[in-house]
Amino acid sequence: ENAQYDYDKAALEEKLITESQEEKTIDEYTDLVEECVVKADMSGVITSLNVTEGNVFEGGNIYTIQDNEHFIVSSSVDEYDISSIEKCMTAYVKTDATGDVEMTGEVTYVAIAPASSNSGGMGAVSSSASYRIEVTIHNPAENLRAGMTAKISIALEEAANVLTVPYDAVTTGSDGTATITVDADGEKKTISVKTGLETDYYTEIISDEISEGMTVYL
Repeated sequence: ENAQYDYDKAALEEKLITESQEEKTIDEYTDLVEECVVKADMSGVITSLNVTEGNVFEGGNIYTIQDNEHFIVSSSVDEYDISSIEKCMTAYVKTDATGDVEMTGEVTYVAIAPASSNSGGMGAVSSSASYRIEVTIHNPAENLRAGMTAKISIALEEAANVLTVPYDAVTTGSDGTATITVDADGEKKTISVKTGLETDYYTEIISDEISEGMTVYL
């Protein structure tokens, strides 16, 4: 009897369903289907896909997408140098894979708190804290890829339109006088210079006796 009652009730309700209700139901199911479409929140290349068509999704990561146009280099700076690093500083990036290609970038993030810090108790060895920074590359090399190891040089000071020589070309005397040796028609000539900014490779030199293109001796 209960089964017959439920059957009759269901049959009656089915007859009472109006066309508008059916349309509403279709719309609801259509919305549900559209919500099942996975859309990436960024442009890029899918580098791994963890699902296949026809499977039932049971949670987890569906895919991994990598941005292959906008590159950010993450690095760390110790506590002794982090105070010298600021956002918007110019940075230069090289990788082993891209060889001598130097890419220009900009410091876009400097952490205010250390990423790691070890401070031991009595008898323990303490190590300095490190702070995370990020450099956004402006002109990525054509063969640059995500995940490559990079070396960053950050310009703490800059000088434009100056003359430079290799670092080892400058000799400093006991009195502090700096000189360079240049080629003058096949003969060596020593010139006193004033030095400016220095890097690991080059030294800025200032003198009325020097000009661009001169051959210098190391």
